[in-house]
Amino acid sequence: MTRRCILWLLLCLPIYLSAQSNADLLFLPKGDTLSGEIVGFSFKSTLQQVQFEEAGHLTSYTLREIEGLQLRDGRYFSTQIRENELLEVLLEGAIDLYRDPEFYYLKKGITSILKLYEGRERVEVEGQFKMRTRQFWKGILIQSIYDCIDQPADFVRQFSLSEKDLLKALKSYHECRGLPYTEYGLRLPWTSISYGLTAGLVNSQLHAEALTQPFDFVLDRYQHYGIQAGVFMDLSMPRVLQNWFLHTELLYTYQHFYSDFEAVLDVGTEFREFNLNYQMLSAPITIQYEYDLRSIDLIFQFGLQFDFYLQADGKVIRERVFSDRVNTFIDEAPINLESTYYGYLLGIGAAKSIAGQRLGLGLRYTGWPRLSKEPELNFRGSRWSLNAIIYL
Repeated sequence: MTRRCILWLLLCLPIYLSAQSNADLLFLPKGDTLSGEIVGFSFKSTLQQVQFEEAGHLTSYTLREIEGLQLRDGRYFSTQIRENELLEVLLEGAIDLYRDPEFYYLKKGITSILKLYEGRERVEVEGQFKMRTRQFWKGILIQSIYDCIDQPADFVRQFSLSEKDLLKALKSYHECRGLPYTEYGLRLPWTSISYGLTAGLVNSQLHAEALTQPFDFVLDRYQHYGIQAGVFMDLSMPRVLQNWFLHTELLYTYQHFYSDFEAVLDVGTEFREFNLNYQMLSAPITIQYEYDLRSIDLIFQFGLQFDFYLQADGKVIRERVFSDRVNTFIDEAPINLESTYYGYLLGIGAAKSIAGQRLGLGLRYTGWPRLSKEPELNFRGSRWSLNAIIYL
């Protein structure tokens, strides 16, 4: 009972402190509290130690040396629930709700902590064997709330084995009994949207392979250095998938490709000049993962990029010289380009907060398998870009 009272005080203290500070908190035995930054923390696998930076000094603590920790987003983790394990405290009251990286747990009063889980089993139905999901967690939840919730089986049937639904069910139980409870992670939203500006340098390349005579004006490779600029938006679900984001952008890019060469014909010489200018909007849609280092976030992303031409101007000028005569031929639309196309995107980058402003830098590669509708022309593209990112 004494340990439970101490833990309750420890749990209440960080709620008060976190409202006044953006620091992470580390709780030590005998009631000591450290304020600083928990470094490289990820609640995805079994932890053996916690690295804590305070006043520029980095110290490692084993789970036996701490009582718990609270992140600046409001989430609380305790080592006092099961020996030498770190569990996240989601709700504490008449019924407590915890979780580890794999399972959720319930504890009511002095009963043992109970694991909530589902299981697959092989059953025989009308002479055939099938796989069936057994939702063992529902029986545990029904037994925990039956003393106040009417028709608890029907009540539980509407929920799934998720943090959001479990919290909703337990909060309904506490409100039914008029009992107080504490929910942690309140400052961590279910969904979060962030946005900002991006601009960078672009190296675009076109790769062409003419399969028939009409496209003898193209070279094997074109290259253009330019700039691009736009806006981006990140959508995340912090309380479900931490460090994962759905990332999208809207970018404006201008590109110009040019080539000229001389061809010797049977009856003279032909000078060929090819110009291609286009403006386009690009809309990358990617999955982004952030890996937390000590003071920098490493960013990895992959997905698709959709491009839309705002304007595309192509021109081929042929000048044929026969003795003292020059004949000029101009083709205003030498290539039938796709108006909308898509390619794959891979990227890596880093982000860091400097003087309260989050800034980033990203390197990307984008490839397009086909840019032209012409069956006689294998026309594809690729692009490297180095972008600066400002989070607003």
